[in-house]
Amino acid sequence: MNIEHLLREASWRVRAFLGAPQTDPARVGWRQDSTCCPLAEWLAYEYLQATGRFPPMIISVDAESIIVGQQMLATPPMLSTFIDLVDSASLAPDTWMARDARVTAREAEAALVEAERRSACRLLPEQAASVPRCAYVERGRRCEMPASTPVVHGFFQYNCYSPGEQLCRQNCIPFIGGVCAKHWLQVVVPPASWWPREAVEPEREAALLG
Repeated sequence: MNIEHLLREASWRVRAFLGAPQTDPARVGWRQDSTCCPLAEWLAYEYLQATGRFPPMIISVDAESIIVGQQMLATPPMLSTFIDLVDSASLAPDTWMARDARVTAREAEAALVEAERRSACRLLPEQAASVPRCAYVERGRRCEMPASTPVVHGFFQYNCYSPGEQLCRQNCIPFIGGVCAKHWLQVVVPPASWWPREAVEPEREAALLG
């Protein structure tokens, strides 16, 4: 069993396990007992499905790590949130072992959905901030739209001209970067003579002069 691979897909796999017919809703588990944690039960279930036998090692889970035998794995943020939510969930009576309180499958499913939502709220702003922005600048302000092209060396046309009129260098400004779909329409393909010699990389210079 490749646990790292399972954890990369844990969101839908845990959900599938919680909805599996073999899962008793009254016996989903509880983190205080590492062998009864919903996540530990899921990993044991995956091992059983893959090998046909129960795991020979102990699977322990807490908010910071998953320990399988002697192997310690960092808990992905979404699973860490999920485990914390399950840990604070209301307890359901266990139909088989009355002395142990368990979290129901429905409560665990709700915790998983909430963990996904919280992870998305935390990660989306970080991912959005890392998206390259359009290279178009007007009046000192850069376009806030994400770039939809690779990095481009080119010119933006600022002043429109009549069809058929010769394109003038003074109506365009050079740029380097990605461009959004809107400002891509203002990109012009210039002749090689427009490029400042000192700004051209050696490989581009050879291509432009060729």
